[in-house]
Amino acid sequence: MTGPIVGAVIITLVKNVVSTYIDRWNSLLGAIFVITIMFMPFGIVPGVRQLWARISRAKKPERAA
Repeated sequence: MTGPIVGAVIITLVKNVVSTYIDRWNSLLGAIFVITIMFMPFGIVPGVRQLWARISRAKKPERAA
């Protein structure tokens, strides 16, 4: 449920912020779409959750037996 909202926010931010600096902001948006599909095939929200889980596991010290 949160995925479409996050995607809409990202698209709106890219359009409004980046378009003031770059004339071809559509190309940047396309690149963001391609990178997202390549590295997060299940979407942004599940991809960020997986990344967060990996980071939190890496920070936890291992227990000595």
